[in-house]
Amino acid sequence: MLYRNRFRMTFIISLVLCLGVLSSCGSDNGGNTPQPGVFTWNVQRQPEGGNELRSVSALDANHVWSVGHNGTILFYDGASWSPQASGTTDVLRGVSGLDESHVWAVGDRGTILFYDGTSWTAQASGTTDSLVGVSALDESHVWAVGYGGTILFYDGVSWSPQTSGTTDILRGVSALDENHVWAVGFGEIILFGTK
Repeated sequence: MLYRNRFRMTFIISLVLCLGVLSSCGSDNGGNTPQPGVFTWNVQRQPEGGNELRSVSALDANHVWSVGHNGTILFYDGASWSPQASGTTDVLRGVSGLDESHVWAVGDRGTILFYDGTSWTAQASGTTDSLVGVSALDESHVWAVGYGGTILFYDGVSWSPQTSGTTDILRGVSALDENHVWAVGFGEIILFGTK
């Protein structure tokens, strides 16, 4: 009798645990039911045999830019993606938007493009090194990084080089404020810039 009761209790506990695990697996409708804490991804634009995209920057749900190969710049207005003329065929590798009329894109051979809310124009970078990342803090504090340890700073008028102390490829840059800027790259290099 004791053995039979222990067996029943073990069976009931096992059954409850199994049902609990199964119920936490979600629904059986192809994974379309949102689960708490789970992000859902949807395709907004299907590839059209087009160019590889490298970077994206969103100001809000109605102002999103993406850049990529062959000078590709796409803009999302909250309803659809549309191309914007870049004026270059260079690979664009990074983009950073500050507001609707201050957006920078960077790419191969030192390419820097600026969007003023109407059109994209080239800005002189002073380098032929490929640029990979860009971060805009405000209209006069923008950093770009790239190959050969390149770090460029935009003061609202022109771009100038800053000494990085490395020749490693820098792939990303992020500015918290004008005294706290980080750049990262190959070999787990992390650079910190401050005044």
